Amino acid sequence: MVKLRRLSILFILMLALNTFFSSFVFAKGDPCHCSLVALGDSITYGYHLEPNQTSPSPNAFPNLIGKEGKNTVTNLSKVGQTSTELLNSLSDSQTSDAIKNADIVTLYIGGNDLIEATGLTELLNNPDPESLTEDKLQAMAAQAGTVVTDLKSNLEKIIEKIKDQNNDVTIILYNLYNPVADTKELQSFHTLGDSMVKLVNEQVINPQAGQNGVHLANAYTAFDGNQSQFILDGEFSAFGLSLGIHPTLAGQQALAQLADDILAPLFPEKELTINLTQSPLDSTKEPVTIKVETNADNVQAMKWLPGTKIAQDFKSEGTVFNDSTFQVSENGIYTVYVLDQCGNEIIATIEIKNIVKDNPVPNPGDNPNPTTEPGDTDHPNPAPEPGNTDNPNPTPVPGNTDNPNPAPEPSTTDHPNPTPTNNTNPTTSTSSTGNELPQTATPIYNYLVIGLALILAGFVAMKFRKFKRLD
Repeated sequence: MVKLRRLSILFILMLALNTFFSSFVFAKGDPCHCSLVALGDSITYGYHLEPNQTSPSPNAFPNLIGKEGKNTVTNLSKVGQTSTELLNSLSDSQTSDAIKNADIVTLYIGGNDLIEATGLTELLNNPDPESLTEDKLQAMAAQAGTVVTDLKSNLEKIIEKIKDQNNDVTIILYNLYNPVADTKELQSFHTLGDSMVKLVNEQVINPQAGQNGVHLANAYTAFDGNQSQFILDGEFSAFGLSLGIHPTLAGQQALAQLADDILAPLFPEKELTINLTQSPLDSTKEPVTIKVETNADNVQAMKWLPGTKIAQDFKSEGTVFNDSTFQVSENGIYTVYVLDQCGNEIIATIEIKNIVKDNPVPNPGDNPNPTTEPGDTDHPNPAPEPGNTDNPNPTPVPGNTDNPNPAPEPSTTDHPNPTPTNNTNPTTSTSSTGNELPQTATPIYNYLVIGLALILAGFVAMKFRKFKRLD
């Protein structure tokens, strides 16, 4: 007995602890939201999208991935960050903790490594038209080759460290785009940019795709030929030219779309469905039951309204029902609304047409057989004229056995025209006068007798057992 009591106490404690700790669920286990961590440089930061920025832009591409409000975004990008700096930051507790609880990590890195190796920043900040020769451009392209080895090593270590911290995380790795449009004025810069970007993409970034859960987002292809729309104009003025590097809002949206295309098959969104059926289908005088079937998980609200409605109508209106069915007593169109735990909502309509109403009951003052005026030929039973032998109901003559409608004897029960009744229930009792008796029979007294008998039996058994103990 003591052992059983201890096991019961242990079970209660385990249940309480399970309930307590189950409330501490991180975004990684949230069925409605994905936790997204963004790593990278000023591209991921959304630099120059807003004036006087001191934090990542809300319009940077990580915030534009997925439906609005679907993802919980932690943007840890930094302006000017290189691959070496990003690798070192992965040891920070803030970055490490964010990655451990992430579902998705976006990674855009390598542009600043390339700019530093080629001296492009210095060239743009101190433009010298005479120094921009073909040989200079070729030398810069050659310098881009020196960054490949270090960038490749850093990128592999970054991916490995992310996977060490969270092996289940999905990594979206962006390759580099060429920010310079292919125009007559920018032809030399476009060619230089293309040669450097292609080198890094083909030898460093693109080969990582398909390994360790890494998915490639091809920014190069998305921006190629679209620089006039996707790149900010006037970030730099050099050699009489207006140049830019960072994406416009349209460019950020294009980067987000690349991620959406990758994530769609990996995190498929459940399309809500709703099916409405009615019972019965045949004509009825009773209310019709409407049954609601839906694939929504953890339904938060189910409502209905008469008429054709939209989801917005149910924000402040609607009749709530909880057992997936409700009844209506009028013909017409009805709209049903379902809301799930993730805020997804769906509506459907059904038309009821099989409810039949009884004929209206006449008022007490209405005469069902109004008196006809003289000369009124529309009376269904006109009074016969004196001497008319065509009277369908002549006064019977005593002893005349040819009377087609003899008057019934007072004591007879074979009334030829009994009082009609609408009650077709074969179990309904009637009085000898033909009046219906109400159904007042109830089994409650049977239940009371059975209950008292059981109590008495229990009492006797208890006394008998006590008597045996005394013996």
